[in-house]
Amino acid sequence: MTRAASRIVTVFNSKGGAGKSRLCLGLADVLHSHGVRVLIIDSDPEQATCAKMTRPTAPSSKFPVEGVVLRMRMAAGPGGALVPDLDGYLADVQALAAGYDVVLIDLPARTEAPEQLAAIIGADLVLIPSKLDGSDLDALQDQAIPKLNLCLDEIARLQKQVSPDEPERLPDIAIVPMDAQLQFNVEKIGLERLHRIAQENDYLQVPVTHTVVPNSVALKELTTLMTSISKTATKKVARDAVLDALRNVALEVRLLDAMHPPKRKVRKNLKEGVA
Repeated sequence: MTRAASRIVTVFNSKGGAGKSRLCLGLADVLHSHGVRVLIIDSDPEQATCAKMTRPTAPSSKFPVEGVVLRMRMAAGPGGALVPDLDGYLADVQALAAGYDVVLIDLPARTEAPEQLAAIIGADLVLIPSKLDGSDLDALQDQAIPKLNLCLDEIARLQKQVSPDEPERLPDIAIVPMDAQLQFNVEKIGLERLHRIAQENDYLQVPVTHTVVPNSVALKELTTLMTSISKTATKKVARDAVLDALRNVALEVRLLDAMHPPKRKVRKNLKEGVA
């Protein structure tokens, strides 16, 4: 049987500290443990994800998933001016993806980063990690979703050029609730607001409705768990809770079924003038 093409998963949020690197590392760990061939592409200038993969807290430990750094190159545009080479970036992603079932792309938080547009255009699935506190949900609604809508409008424009009679097709897009503080009221209110945001933008889904990726008071960073082999009972319990929540995410967005062909949703309520 011929292996299906790699699923390209873009992890995006315009706010720093939303949990993009942690979500990439955690999902990679879960997928790898289930036999899925995974590659992490780090397109953040700070290279936070790859840095954490290569700096394990225990000398004997090694993160089991491969990671590479990929930055946007510049190319000559009209009149000789240098412009971001979006096509080159997408070609590089496809070349790196060969031999893997799932490719996770960790993006920079800057709203003007050209990598965001290219990686969303090339994605089968976009995951948006968001904490449940008010400031992060404000940033999701006021920064990340407007930026995402601009990218989706550009996808529609490009698709219209190639296939003018075809309906607009989009990647699956899901918000992943992150870092619950184990305070029921805060978590409940945050999840309710996330669902309202998704209802206002009908192409969004919130895949995990009954649980969230937890934050452990015993650990400074989730990535400490993901890059070290812990021998303490407290850290093992926390790690198991994290991985169980991430497994639920991977199941609901179909990442654990890497051979499943990605579906693409049609966006409703298009803006006037956008096909």
